[in-house]
Amino acid sequence: LCALYDRWEQSAKAAACNQALLAVLEKQYGSKSPVLVSALTNEAKALRSLGRAQEAVKFEDRIAQIRAATMAAGSSN
Repeated sequence: LCALYDRWEQSAKAAACNQALLAVLEKQYGSKSPVLVSALTNEAKALRSLGRAQEAVKFEDRIAQIRAATMAAGSSN
């Protein structure tokens, strides 16, 4: 549903949908899980479409942290 809102250029609805999705994913997988990357990316995109770049940067920073942690964990195996 979130992707459809994005495709239909309904950024406000996409942002709200992604926030709800993130809450569920975080509860199920934890706040640092790589599973969150797609939803975080979509949320950042929706926020940028709404002109809320500063908020989007926070999500992009989380994405970078998760990816760095994932790569670090992968290289230690």
